[in-house]
Amino acid sequence: MKYGFIINKDENFGLEAKDAMKDLLKQIEDGQISYQEFNNKSNEVDRLLGGDTIYAEKNRKQFLTRSLSYQEAKGGFEKKVNESGLTNA
Repeated sequence: MKYGFIINKDENFGLEAKDAMKDLLKQIEDGQISYQEFNNKSNEVDRLLGGDTIYAEKNRKQFLTRSLSYQEAKGGFEKKVNESGLTNA
């Protein structure tokens, strides 16, 4: 599975911002970035682009989260039921 960010190709970004985005995306693709590094670099890209972009932490969380699948949710529910000792009786 690949992850990335969409940017408006018509925007005129500075060279520093372009290089920072390229570096971030390459590290993601290569799997060579920790969660903390991802957050730090995304914040830096946001700063270089003027702030309040998709790279900002408050916006990133909204775009990078996903809902649990039915199977994931069911498995979590069953685990909690089993751990608590509850039954259908």
